[in-house]
Amino acid sequence: MKKINIKLDAGIYPKVALLKAAFAFIDKYYIHLAIEDNDYCVMVTAKENGDLSDTIQCEFENELLSQTIRYEVFKQTHVLREVLMARAMASTMIMDEDPIEAVTNSQDGDENLDMILEDWFEHDN
Repeated sequence: MKKINIKLDAGIYPKVALLKAAFAFIDKYYIHLAIEDNDYCVMVTAKENGDLSDTIQCEFENELLSQTIRYEVFKQTHVLREVLMARAMASTMIMDEDPIEAVTNSQDGDENLDMILEDWFEHDN
């Protein structure tokens, strides 16, 4: 079996990005990860007597760079996403009146209530 060893500076790439990049290749290759000094060591082996592409190292490095950028964007924007999600969830939980009464008091209350209570599996399309 043909193997390729890739050495990467651990100071440049976060561990989570390395793991995600490796995961992107596990369908075609066996991936072994290790750390030596301040370097990540990635050993790539083809599955089932397959051939390793000549560009596998470049492809892996591109994927690693992509995952590193995604991780950095996540770190910079996760607080905003959490605030937006919390606000959206909190605003949907506040109701002034009982939901059954709200549907019943609307113009098409009986029709909407019947539709809500209808079994979807019994409904003919």
